[in-house]
Amino acid sequence: MPRHFPATTRHPPVPGRCRSPSENDSPPARCGQPFEEVPALTLAAQGTIIAAQKLIEKAISSGQACFGVYQDNPQPSLALFGDLGHWPASSFAASPTG
Repeated sequence: MPRHFPATTRHPPVPGRCRSPSENDSPPARCGQPFEEVPALTLAAQGTIIAAQKLIEKAISSGQACFGVYQDNPQPSLALFGDLGHWPASSFAASPTG
């Protein structure tokens, strides 16, 4: 589930558990939901999420982003990841056809 509010840094994340802030606690605590209790999403083999993952893997392996807005002026893959860090979390919400 995408994060709908800022992450807290007061409580360190616990491996295997949701690190998003809890909506019900004040001061904010981490959600803590065990990942093994959450059903996995089924992704389409030729869907947009897998296509995006392949582009990211290519940028990592080549060290360069040369697609989309970077097509005419390829940039180091670190520039791509810096740009991704500035996108709102809602841009990454999984679609049902993923």
